[in-house]
Amino acid sequence: IDLLKENIEGCSVFTLPAKKWHWRARTAALYFSQTIPACSTYRVLFSSSVLNLCELVALRPDLARLKKILYFHENQLVYPVRKDQERDFQYGYNQVLSCLVSDVVAFNSRFNMESFLSSIRSFMKKIPDHRPKDLDRLIRPKCVVLSYPVQFPDIRRWASAVHRSSLTCFRLEAVHCGCFPLCPKALVYPEIFPDQYLYSTPEQLCKRLQELCKRPDLARRHVDTSLYSWSSLKTQFQSLLAAEGP
Repeated sequence: IDLLKENIEGCSVFTLPAKKWHWRARTAALYFSQTIPACSTYRVLFSSSVLNLCELVALRPDLARLKKILYFHENQLVYPVRKDQERDFQYGYNQVLSCLVSDVVAFNSRFNMESFLSSIRSFMKKIPDHRPKDLDRLIRPKCVVLSYPVQFPDIRRWASAVHRSSLTCFRLEAVHCGCFPLCPKALVYPEIFPDQYLYSTPEQLCKRLQELCKRPDLARRHVDTSLYSWSSLKTQFQSLLAAEGP
């Protein structure tokens, strides 16, 4: 958000603190409907997928006329839970509705996009009867993949064992600063890293670590992370956000 604010001319930013996301998902639309001022010069509405965009544009018809861009850094249809019964249907349902009222649906990775679209049908089967149909076909034409832009820091040491794809930017920062990545062959990682940086089982991970101990020169070969830098993605974001409303 800071990068967009700094680099997009005429950008107005309205945010909430990054905590208690369950409550943000439930109540942010009403809050922003009262916070965002009426302005005839607004042309584009860029929103996180945590926000219930349907509620916002219903409460604020003046915002409904804007070009509405919904950005997914994660999706609630496949968000990790210990048991599927623990998944709150409403969060995922709200994201589907938000996609339907959006003009552009942007995902931070192809994995995120495909896992969302391919899960809609099975997700809607949770509805007892009178289920909506073909929602994935309605949403897919609006979808684009636009990686999360990373402004790489200048650091020398990094340690991380995260598995969540939403934290991939931290891995990219580490690789940019010289770390050798070993990542699960799952989620978004195959999009970013070639096979030599991936493992499928704990045994493969152990074997790769042993190889690197014997051949430390291999660990000095690094992945090109420039494609995910803000300098590389800046033009795409500017083009998307500078567009006129529909």
